[in-house]
Amino acid sequence: MIKKLYDFFFNHRVSLRERMFRITTGGCMIAATFVLPMGKSVTNWIILVLSLIFMAVVVKVSIEKDRINRGATVIALLILVLFPFSFFTAGGFYSGVPEWLVIYFIYISVTLAGRRKIVFY
Repeated sequence: MIKKLYDFFFNHRVSLRERMFRITTGGCMIAATFVLPMGKSVTNWIILVLSLIFMAVVVKVSIEKDRINRGATVIALLILVLFPFSFFTAGGFYSGVPEWLVIYFIYISVTLAGRRKIVFY
């Protein structure tokens, strides 16, 4: 099982762009699971769990259909919409959400390309 997971993220038969998309999105999903317990409301928990499920579906579909840029754009939009909501419902500045701002900029710089990257910056 660990070998399959390793091959999914570091398979050299796929393009570097797709591997970076897989690794960066996987990192964002792991970071979201660490932010999840910091939520003070049940609504925050539900929305973050649903967003994790949505991110997993977007990654699967964008890899299957070879639409990496479109999948990265959808996930970047999701993070952009969820960031303010999580910030205010999880405790503001003293929650773990400000780190998401850094993760968001890393996600944009690694996964998006072209005009989409400029628009999201």
